[in-house]
Amino acid sequence: MKSIEVITPILFILITFFCIGWIYKASNKSIKILGLTLFITITQALLAWSGFYEQTNSTPPRPILILLPNLAIFIYLLGSPSGRKWLDTIETKHLLPIHVVRIPVEIGLYLLFIQKMVPKEMTFEGLNFDILSGISALGIIIFGAKKQSSSIGKPMVIWNIICLFLVLTIVSIAVLSLPTPFQQFGLNQPNIAVSQFPFIWLPTVIVPLVILSHVVAIKRYFNN
Repeated sequence: MKSIEVITPILFILITFFCIGWIYKASNKSIKILGLTLFITITQALLAWSGFYEQTNSTPPRPILILLPNLAIFIYLLGSPSGRKWLDTIETKHLLPIHVVRIPVEIGLYLLFIQKMVPKEMTFEGLNFDILSGISALGIIIFGAKKQSSSIGKPMVIWNIICLFLVLTIVSIAVLSLPTPFQQFGLNQPNIAVSQFPFIWLPTVIVPLVILSHVVAIKRYFNN
């Protein structure tokens, strides 16, 4: 168990900075995007380190607040002309590697389940099938993307829609597994991991970048 307790946080740290590196590359190495992403990463780490999100008896429950900053960013990106303009500059051919991290993420969630930090429903043994998105993304990179381009065809937009549904499903399960009055899953083993460092980066950095990658690809298809 001791080795698992060491490996798990290291795994999530590596996944986080891998995702940051690829979104930086996909954004044509935008210093503004890198700065914003690192600001969110550092701020959320400090909040989790201080135990801010572990206070579950406040109103509203603090774990719910994990979602608000990125929700505000998504509203800005999709609702404002400048946000939509920026989304159109992202190179979609550099987004597939971000989806491959869903394989180690699912392994990490299983390790957290073993450590009694997330419920079984959040793993591939429960209701989480998002590992299929990572496996299929890896397959696309190896076998179907010899000549990658920024254009999105119908098969790829269908893939993006299905995989977006899978990640939103596990997000819903994770939210409903938090130790709050709204908890529906993991009543005996709630989702306490995401309130702690470095696992806070899963809902605040990794998952938002995965969702953003799908949104960009779907938007690019319907804009063409």
